[in-house]
Amino acid sequence: MTIVSWNLKIDNIDQIKSLSEVLALNPDVICLQEATQETIATIRTEWQDWDIFECLDCHRSLRSGVIQTAFLCILTKHDIEAHESYKIHCDPVKSLLARRLGIKEAREFQFIDVEVNNTKYRIFNVHLEVASGSIRRQAEFAEVLSNFDEARANLVCGDFNIFTRPILNLITGWAFGFSLREYLVNERRVFTKLFAKSQLTNVFKRRVTYPRFRLQLDHILVPVTIKYENHFVARKTFGSDHKFLSLKILN
Repeated sequence: MTIVSWNLKIDNIDQIKSLSEVLALNPDVICLQEATQETIATIRTEWQDWDIFECLDCHRSLRSGVIQTAFLCILTKHDIEAHESYKIHCDPVKSLLARRLGIKEAREFQFIDVEVNNTKYRIFNVHLEVASGSIRRQAEFAEVLSNFDEARANLVCGDFNIFTRPILNLITGWAFGFSLREYLVNERRVFTKLFAKSQLTNVFKRRVTYPRFRLQLDHILVPVTIKYENHFVARKTFGSDHKFLSLKILN
C-alpha cells in the first residue's frame, strides 16, 4: 500500500495541477491538508475511481474581506470499512499571529478504516495548529492517539507544525501567544518522546518538508512493527510551500 501526505497550501491557485504529481505515483491513499472547495468538487467530478472524505481544516480572512476555507481530505480507491471526523474541543486561538493573519483553525481530524492485503489499517489525517504554542498541539495529538484502534495498524499523516525551540521561542513566542513555560520547550524533543511512548516510527525524521525554514513539519507515523520501503520527500513543492511525502507499506 502506497500512502501520500501533503499540505497543498490554501492559496495554491492550481491544486489539481499540483496533485497530478502525486497521481503519477499511483498511490492507494492520499491525505491532504488545506484542500479548497474547488479542489474537492473537481475530485468528486473527475476522479471517478476515488472516494473522498473531508472535514474542516481552517479559515483565513483576507484583507479584501474574502474568507478562504480549507479542508482535510482522505482519498482512496480501497473499500472503506468506516470513516469519521472529530472536533478537538478547546478554546479558539487568540494569538497575535492568528489575529494578524485572519486565521481561524478548526482543530478537526479524520480517519478511515481500510483492509489491504489482509491487514486492517486506521489511517489518520491531521493538521495541528500553527498560530499557538506547543501545549495546544500536544493536546491535539493526544486526542488523535485516544482514537487509536488496538485491533488495527494505526498510521498518522499530516502537518504537525512542530517548530518551537528555546532560542527561536524568545524571538517568536510573543506573536504565537506562548505561556511562560512554553518559552523553554524544545517541541521536537517533546514529540519524539510522544512518538516513542506510542510505539510510532517517524519515518521522515530529520527530513526537510517545509523548505522556507528548513523544518520537518509534515509526518507519516507508522507502528514500529510495520515494514516499509520507497519512502521519500518530493524534491519540489509543486505550487505549495510544503513538499509531499510518499511511503510504501509492506505488511
